[in-house]
Amino acid sequence: MNAQTVTAGSEIVVELPGFTSYYKGTPTPFRLRRREHDGAWLYELGSPVAAVEALAGVAREEDIRAFAHGILEVLAVGGGEPDFPLYDDGYAETIVTVGYGPELYLCVEAVFSLAADRVGTSPSGEPLYSNPFGGSHVYLGEISPAEPEVLTALARELLAALDG
Repeated sequence: MNAQTVTAGSEIVVELPGFTSYYKGTPTPFRLRRREHDGAWLYELGSPVAAVEALAGVAREEDIRAFAHGILEVLAVGGGEPDFPLYDDGYAETIVTVGYGPELYLCVEAVFSLAADRVGTSPSGEPLYSNPFGGSHVYLGEISPAEPEVLTALARELLAALDG
């Protein structure tokens, strides 16, 4: 299903400014949205490859809440690099990591199931995958260094929307 179909009838709750594609180094959208008719949470991320306009999927409310609380915890402690799954359908998983390494950052990656996605082996012995990224683990984008104030505002906006 394409991103436009997934995000149809939704509104942007938060958009992270300064998010850039790993591959192109250009700004790319990273948004968390809420669908109007059923209240479902969605993530939307600009794609680093031309074959895919954007990535989008339904995120569980408890995962959005854990992500928001996790941002605040990392900032309060001043360390750590926890991962927060936003989407997992058994074939593809979208994970956000917030942490210090050594500067504060936020990155998003996609992980594809080896069993479901691998389609063979190249003549040189490299695994071949059916997803448009051609790999089992794809870094999609980041904001680094991230501003603590920006991430704090993101977390608070998410929590307000969840509790509102």
